[in-house]
Formats: sequence, C-alpha cells, structure tokens
Amino acid sequence: MAGLEMFGFGNRKVPVISDIDAALRIVRDELEQAGPEDAPGLRRALAALENYADHSDPVVHWACDLLDKAGIDPHAHPVAAIKRVREELPGVGLASAKKIVDGAVTATRGR
Repeated sequence: MAGLEMFGFGNRKVPVISDIDAALRIVRDELEQAGPEDAPGLRRALAALENYADHSDPVVHWACDLLDKAGIDPHAHPVAAIKRVREELPGVGLASAKKIVDGAVTATRGR
C-alpha cells in the first residue's frame, strides 16, 4: 500500500497520507528482535495491522474519524454526516459526500 494516495471529487484531487507501511515495517522489525515473551503480542499486532492494510480505504478511515470526532453516527444520522463531510471538504458535491458517508456506514457496521 502506498504511503500517499489521491482521491478526487470532480476536478479536485485531495492527497491522503497513510503511515500503515511504516507501522508494518516497525512491528516486523520489532518482531524479528523480540524474545519469546513479546513475540506472541507482536504477531497479533502485525496480523491486525496487515488486516487493516488489506481492507483500508483512506477516505473511509478519514470520514469515520471525522464523524466520530463530531459525535455523528452515520447509521442513525446520514444527513448530518453528509453535511459534516461537505463542511470539511468545501466544494464537494452531494453525491460524492454521500458516497463517502456510505463507505463510513459500511465500515462501521456492527460497531
């Protein structure tokens, strides 16, 4: 997974920086040097990070974080969620904001 990804809305492109590669590298390095007491926990951490990286959409993660900080549940209040996304990304259209919120709803299903 690249450290810098781009997502766009209409003619606008917004960079999204992800540090997942750095985190994976750090945990792998620590695991190589870990003793028998620390290795199991580091293996679990590595598995969790790898799962996150495999199923990671930086836009969805950004939206989930934004809505969580705003105290907006995208399941219960999709209109408020769309409004908040559009406030944070001026110029983003309704359809694009809805797509982002739909991704957040899917990602947080079952929470």
